[in-house]
Amino acid sequence: MNTVTVEFTSRETIKTSSPTPHSLRNFKLSLLDQLSHPVYVPFIFFYAPAKNSKLNPTDRIAQIKTSLSEILTRFYPVSGRLKDNSLIDCNNEGDFLGAKASCSLPEVLRQPEPNVLNNFLRQGYGTKSPTEFQLAAQVNTISCGVIAIGVCFLHKIFDGSMIGSFINGWAAMARGSGESVTPIFSGASLFPPRDLPGLFPSNSPSNILKAKCMTKRFVFDGSSIALFKRKSSHQVWFGPTNSH
Repeated sequence: MNTVTVEFTSRETIKTSSPTPHSLRNFKLSLLDQLSHPVYVPFIFFYAPAKNSKLNPTDRIAQIKTSLSEILTRFYPVSGRLKDNSLIDCNNEGDFLGAKASCSLPEVLRQPEPNVLNNFLRQGYGTKSPTEFQLAAQVNTISCGVIAIGVCFLHKIFDGSMIGSFINGWAAMARGSGESVTPIFSGASLFPPRDLPGLFPSNSPSNILKAKCMTKRFVFDGSSIALFKRKSSHQVWFGPTNSH
């Protein structure tokens, strides 16, 4: 069985690069956000060191933290705490852990097992109260030089689209590409919140975590991903259909 040994080197709160204006301090949830189960959605991203990079591991982690601080300013509700399943107190804070991991990465990725991969994520994220954090990032420096970034998103304001926008924006800022991501938070105006007392107590994890769940894993090799990219890069034109 593959094993991962993790040694935590730091834990800190990442502040937004600019404080959230007082007028935006209390972010109202939309009705759809209120109805979402307060569970954390985990992602792990593996990055090999760039061949032409002059950054050492310490500098790479500093760059990741700085870019996280910058993207949190754009996604200001993320750096807050859930209150009473009705609003987010945008207190300009995100949870960040640094760690060193020792493992055989090829073996871990060849037969990925959830209990092994969880070592790259915030400990106990599945049992945390949703009032603790909206987002927690754990940056693992692996002995082979690879960096594994484990990110846990609270599934309230975070849906698949927003997670994609956040990760792409964070990566762009870390690269210094100059790409701009400006999210629009209009959910509460489209789906106004309602008074739903007792639906999901904000001080405890969702009961959905107590149920027995089944998961499936889909693995795509490099050639398949390259094929998907080639197909998606071509513009497809659909001509008019023939009518009879």
